[in-house]
Amino acid sequence: MSDGAGPASFGRVDPDGTVYVRTESGERAVGQVPDVPPEEALSFFTRRYDALDLEVSLLETRIASGALSPDDAVSSIRTVRTA
Repeated sequence: MSDGAGPASFGRVDPDGTVYVRTESGERAVGQVPDVPPEEALSFFTRRYDALDLEVSLLETRIASGALSPDDAVSSIRTVRTA
């Protein structure tokens, strides 16, 4: 999401603090951040997405370099997929 577009271009926040991301097939709830302004709630999930994107990139690099055993790679992929 670090392409310069603001968080509001990717989602919205309901009055109850539920954050939605826009996808090709519609909106999907990604979580809830109550009692904060909508911009802050969207920014929170933007930061989480950016952190996950970095984690996936680092994992891809480690797998491609052979730095992980197959078992460790599978375990790491499961962890990232859960996140």
